[in-house]
Amino acid sequence: MWQKVARRVIQNWRIALLLILLISVFFLSQFKYLTYDNRVTQWVPQNDEVLKYSLEVGDKFRSNELVVVLFRPEKIDPFAPSVLQSVKQLTQELGQKKEIFLVNSIANSAYITQIEGGIEVRDFLMEMPEDLEAGLKLKEKALAEDSLVNNVISEDGQWLAFNVYINPDEDLVKTFGQVIKPLTEKYLSSWGKVYYSGIPADAFFADKFVTADIKTLVPLVILLILLVLYLSFRQWGGMFYPFLVVSLASIWIFGLMGLTRTPMNIITPALPVLLIALGSAYGIHVFNKLLATAEPVPVSLEQQSQRLASVALPVVLAAGTTMVGFISFLTARLKIIIQFGVFSSIGIAFAALLALIFIPTAQQLFHLRAVPKKEGISSIYSAPLSFLAKVVERRRTVILIVGLILLLAFFPGIFLIEHQVNFSEYYPADSPPRQALKIVKEKFGGSSPLSLYFKTDQVKSAAFLRIIRREGNYVAALSGVSRPFSIADFIQELNYKLNGSYALPETDGQVANLWFFIEGRRELEQLVTPEGQETLIMARVLSSATTQLKEIERQLSHFLDQEFSQKIVAVDLSRVPPEKRRFLRQQEATRLAEELGWITKCYTSQSVSRSALENLFLQALDNVPQLKEKEVKERIQEAWREYIYSDSFDFYLTSFQSRRLFSSLQKLVDWPPEKLKPEAMKIFRKTIPSEEFDPEIAEDVIATFLLRRQEVQREMFVERHLQALLNLLPTPEEAVAKDSLRKKAAGLLNELVDELVVLPQEKAEGEGQPIPLGRVIQTGYPSFITRLDYFLSTSQIQSLILALVLTFFLIYLLNRYLIWAFISIVPIVFSVVVIYGFLGLVGLPLDFATMMIASVSIGVGIDYVIHFSHGVKEALRAGMSLEKAVYSVYLEKGRAILANSLAVMMGFLVLLFSSMSPLANFGGMMAGAMLLSAGAALTILPALILWLKPIKGGQK
Repeated sequence: MWQKVARRVIQNWRIALLLILLISVFFLSQFKYLTYDNRVTQWVPQNDEVLKYSLEVGDKFRSNELVVVLFRPEKIDPFAPSVLQSVKQLTQELGQKKEIFLVNSIANSAYITQIEGGIEVRDFLMEMPEDLEAGLKLKEKALAEDSLVNNVISEDGQWLAFNVYINPDEDLVKTFGQVIKPLTEKYLSSWGKVYYSGIPADAFFADKFVTADIKTLVPLVILLILLVLYLSFRQWGGMFYPFLVVSLASIWIFGLMGLTRTPMNIITPALPVLLIALGSAYGIHVFNKLLATAEPVPVSLEQQSQRLASVALPVVLAAGTTMVGFISFLTARLKIIIQFGVFSSIGIAFAALLALIFIPTAQQLFHLRAVPKKEGISSIYSAPLSFLAKVVERRRTVILIVGLILLLAFFPGIFLIEHQVNFSEYYPADSPPRQALKIVKEKFGGSSPLSLYFKTDQVKSAAFLRIIRREGNYVAALSGVSRPFSIADFIQELNYKLNGSYALPETDGQVANLWFFIEGRRELEQLVTPEGQETLIMARVLSSATTQLKEIERQLSHFLDQEFSQKIVAVDLSRVPPEKRRFLRQQEATRLAEELGWITKCYTSQSVSRSALENLFLQALDNVPQLKEKEVKERIQEAWREYIYSDSFDFYLTSFQSRRLFSSLQKLVDWPPEKLKPEAMKIFRKTIPSEEFDPEIAEDVIATFLLRRQEVQREMFVERHLQALLNLLPTPEEAVAKDSLRKKAAGLLNELVDELVVLPQEKAEGEGQPIPLGRVIQTGYPSFITRLDYFLSTSQIQSLILALVLTFFLIYLLNRYLIWAFISIVPIVFSVVVIYGFLGLVGLPLDFATMMIASVSIGVGIDYVIHFSHGVKEALRAGMSLEKAVYSVYLEKGRAILANSLAVMMGFLVLLFSSMSPLANFGGMMAGAMLLSAGAALTILPALILWLKPIKGGQK
């Protein structure tokens, strides 16, 4: 059959060449459709539940697609008016682009300031400073704001940041390259250095590096392969025709990618290198069989057909066995690996097909005649191979023992392998993306988002906000996570500026009053959905190491599982029997002490004794300011007097009437509410003129008196215990952190004596109402990387097992003897174990590229095993003894194995020059794997054959 097909190919050489030409032209025309997609979010299974929720939440709040622009002016302060003008213009112009959802910078960050009669939430850079002195004062104000530092301005005040969120429906890379980057350079590049961080920026730069790699690596590998081929065979044809074969195969495979609209990615540069390195062997085999003879003699059509038929089966088998390794990638869970496996398999098939068709038809076109073989560099292999054959024959047992020792020595290294699936670590150390990553870690708390998603009935609930605040404080304490921000932080800040307490309100009405000030702010859209039932806690991770990201995800998942293992209830202490109030406050004290420990760790990176904090909180409950205390009475009276004489008092009174009212109310300072209200109403009716008096307004005023009394008690409670509390805590180094820790500690003390308690249901002992919580999900980069790492691991294991199983059965089908299948698989297993053990021992990470080493090694290494074992069996059938058969195969097949492995090694070594670390690691390790595969095929395999003696003299 093979000879019949070969004859038709040669007879119809014109048609065959024309088809090859037309197909090549067609595939070249598809190059215009080649695109890049280095968005890591697109490489994972889109139906994975964890990732699906993560992407849905990110799209809903538009929080996933973040670009952090980092800017440091040179020779001028960032708060110089001219620089701030550029910053403001860039912020405004970016914000007007339809591709951009939100831009947050020093220019438009929310700034809560006190104004006459209340507070105002406005853009920080509402007015431009007139001169540098005014700019520096504005800078001091910015550095005093906890919400701005490490978010839009660095702690040292030298760097500014723009947090640019891209609409998820837009092309992220295109938006970055055509909108964000040009506008940024337009306004900022003249002032100083600009860097970019975030997934869209990473994908943009990855596209650039991939393009540069393809332009550099492909010509380099071509030159090296051509050099090796020429030195090995000393024939121009032996160099030229295999090169044409792999060149056409590369054109076809990239054209196919364009035709199928399959985008290129960071490991795409390995594809042409792999095709050239591996596919050239098929052209060499065909060329040597057709055109390389001992003497230059004419070759007839029949002879050509016979030669082509005789080489067709080995080429098809070699291509098929190599494809086994790549086909195993179909079991991978990562799109990037599946696509690489598919197109590598097809590319190998193209290379084999072109070698079998193009070279014989080109022979007809150019009337090529057979030329005598020349001794190339491969001739020098004879002496060492002869020596190696004798060593293996005499020391077969020693070689197997040494191989076993090496196997056992490297095997533990497999368990030391670390994974690295974080894109940012793949760039060269001095590249702009890596520099940006370093800066954003040091100055701004990272650029990779971490979020907690909550679904409830009403986000504006005072009780629910305390849950949000608690979870946010835990996130803040995690190592490697920036200070988070949530709607609870917004409300606390508003309460602090309006009422002087950094605490969350205790009633929904109080929350609604504060919420009014932030209605309409764009920042609110990223924190709360319009219907007010879903919200996010937003943070960023500093670390880019996969192990640290996985640890963050693990800790947070464990915490959330414990935190919400039961319902959370809200208890209104005013409705609880007095005997239970103290117990519930004690339970709350335990939780607030835990929160304060987290807050302290966030600002000082030091832990504090939880039991010490609990004890202080519990002791404080025994020393709550009482209304009978003289100092308390005096403070309340002063607060009432200020209220009566203030412009906000609801009744217009003369000075005499105000003094009379205050004098009458003083005696009520320590009265219980149920007695105070009617008595105060009587005093109002007597003091306030009838034409001015309104009962409803009077009721509101009395409620305000009670509120002021309550506020005074809480203020005095905080004053009594705050310093003792701060004495337990380590002191932050930065002034802004010190102030933030103080006011947050004071806020927790304030909440300890208010009327709202939020507890797990079992600790509330039947009191309170459950807080509606529909769903709590961790989303963002740590959870994404954890799943990506899981897919990488499972893909590695599945593809490796499949490759080994397919290899075993393929060898068994070829030999029909289990003993031969076992013998043949041993050198392959040896190579895989040693190469992965080496990975672990030297600390090279397993990533998108290096995970493919085992399967590719199996696919290529099996060729060497089949060539050697098949040669031994053929020699035995010819009547040789087993020892002589092995020796003859060393001289015949050994040279081809060494020459091919050298060519393949040189091809893979070219990848060491890649700008992306996965490709460089892949190239170096694959070169080592080829050396191991060839070495195992020439040592362990023959030693096993000689030791086990599966066939003797052609007999079983």
